[in-house]
Amino acid sequence: MNNRERFRLALNHKESDRVPLDIGGSVVTGIATFAYKKLCDKLGFSSKGIQIQNLFSMSSKIDEDVIGKLRIDTMFLMDDPTTKLHEIKEKDGYLYYSDSWGCEYTKPKESNSGFALTKRPLTNAKTVKDIMNFKWLNPKNSINLKWLKKRAKFLAEEKKVPIILEPDIGGVFEFPCWIRGAENFYIDLGMQSKIAEAIIDKTLQYKIEYYSLILTAIGEHVDLVRESDDLAGQTGLLISKETYKKYIKPAHEKIFEIIKKFSNAKICIHSCGSIRDLIPDFIDSGIEVLNPVQTSANNMS
Repeated sequence: MNNRERFRLALNHKESDRVPLDIGGSVVTGIATFAYKKLCDKLGFSSKGIQIQNLFSMSSKIDEDVIGKLRIDTMFLMDDPTTKLHEIKEKDGYLYYSDSWGCEYTKPKESNSGFALTKRPLTNAKTVKDIMNFKWLNPKNSINLKWLKKRAKFLAEEKKVPIILEPDIGGVFEFPCWIRGAENFYIDLGMQSKIAEAIIDKTLQYKIEYYSLILTAIGEHVDLVRESDDLAGQTGLLISKETYKKYIKPAHEKIFEIIKKFSNAKICIHSCGSIRDLIPDFIDSGIEVLNPVQTSANNMS
């Protein structure tokens, strides 16, 4: 049984020869660079030349010798070698970089942690017009479809590993918090609904274009699409269930409809924390896989 067959059986609630293992097959299942160096040393592999897979979380690309040694079933899809990491600058003992949206990320120079979001481009937006006038990106300008087609075909047909597709921005709740600031976006949801709706709609539009574009090209190969929306904390939801159903769930349903239109992939949601109260709505909206099952959070055992 190959890696892809094993992965597909698990997604369909069928027993395989063993439990499939994913380390580094997606941004949210990676390993921190400092920990990966220790792992390589422990396994007797060289830790020189380790590559960053995700700059924000400072996670590492998993080398094929480690994949083989640990019998990992997945390999990272969105690893375009023509895409350079953002330029990292240093000031007053901190490292920082900016992304294409205008967000700035910072971390202490000596820290092993990932970066923290410290500047947001829509912090000072006051009106819906301000939201609409923001330079919303087009995914067509950032995706190397030619390379992606070749990569997906190689992984699926030659390496026989499952294809996990994930977005290049956060979800329709999470991403507005990134570019607007969580406090501002919470106020928008409670008191300035037109602004909240405008940000959600523009985020949704980007995601629909993103998935339509990529899945038209490689949908036949994709086994799992992993969306991301951190909607809970350690003790409970970050917004009320009613707010989720009014603003976020309808957008989720539209995204998942597009995914199913262009592929037969299972749909996964990444949402940390005590998310249990939303699981029935997740299932109702089309979500089939939950990441993580954070047993340390309330009501998640």
